[in-house]
Amino acid sequence: MATITTQNSTWTSNASKEPGFITWERLSPNDPRFILAVIFCSFICFIAIFGNLRNLIMIYNCRRLHDMNNLCICNLAVVDFLTGLIVIPLGISTLAAETLGYLLCQIQGFFTLLLYLSSLAATSIISVDRCSAVVNPFGYKSHITVSKCAFIATFTWFIPSIISILPLLGFERIGLGKFYVLLLCGISFDHPIENFIVSWILTIFLVVNIVTICMSYLVIFIVAYRKTVQDLTRNSKLSRSIRTTGLIVGTNFLFWLPYIVLNVQDFVYNTSVPPVPTTLNYFTTIACLMALSSPAINPIIYAATSKHLRKRFTRVGIPSQSTYASRE
Repeated sequence: MATITTQNSTWTSNASKEPGFITWERLSPNDPRFILAVIFCSFICFIAIFGNLRNLIMIYNCRRLHDMNNLCICNLAVVDFLTGLIVIPLGISTLAAETLGYLLCQIQGFFTLLLYLSSLAATSIISVDRCSAVVNPFGYKSHITVSKCAFIATFTWFIPSIISILPLLGFERIGLGKFYVLLLCGISFDHPIENFIVSWILTIFLVVNIVTICMSYLVIFIVAYRKTVQDLTRNSKLSRSIRTTGLIVGTNFLFWLPYIVLNVQDFVYNTSVPPVPTTLNYFTTIACLMALSSPAINPIIYAATSKHLRKRFTRVGIPSQSTYASRE
């Protein structure tokens, strides 16, 4: 093991037996980026766990919220809750580890990729659901069944699970991927040979979901523009659900945009010149932290835009008798 320490970061070369786990950049504890990342991740972890768990409990206890849209949002809340419970603590451990172990990097990379891809898929499903409700409001309820809802929820986990498992199989020599470290462990475009196939699979998955989200809301806006004000106000519940999901999707896209720009930049760079290790800078740190913050943003938006949750959000812990009465 060879370690080279610069002013604010530590470069570590690992000559262990694990194939492909060669070089990465580590932040030293006195680096302002390290302090910023740990404090920010701790805050996001607390908000994600408390906010999503609270929303899930309140939706479960309120029968008025038991519809397809809220079930889709519950699926997203479960993903965000697990992200705060598993991914963020693993990320903090990755940042704080003096010597990053191979096993810790692989575990953190797997859960990070799994839950954030599941979050994107769940967001895409929410967009399609709202688009269906707007385009076909009369046939929407008759077409949506419990079995379809369960299948859709399974879809948001199945494909991300397959993509996330590929880098753990040890087939990086044929391009099925390997988790590397930049700020956290993940798929890196700085290693195009090892990650060639999985990078294209990941890119296709991202593009399909992003296009689905954009097209769904484009259709929603076109239909809403053609309707009169009277038509829009007649179904206030649908209007509120569109507003809520629109805020969630728009905010997520805004927070993911710097990270997308960062990866596109790395992809273009590494396809035009021989790849070299990426150097951490403040833009990289901010882009990664903004992408990590979505599990904490979603429950705040949902609680702020739902009048039922706003009434109950100040209550703590165990549901009261009135809360149980709302289920009847």
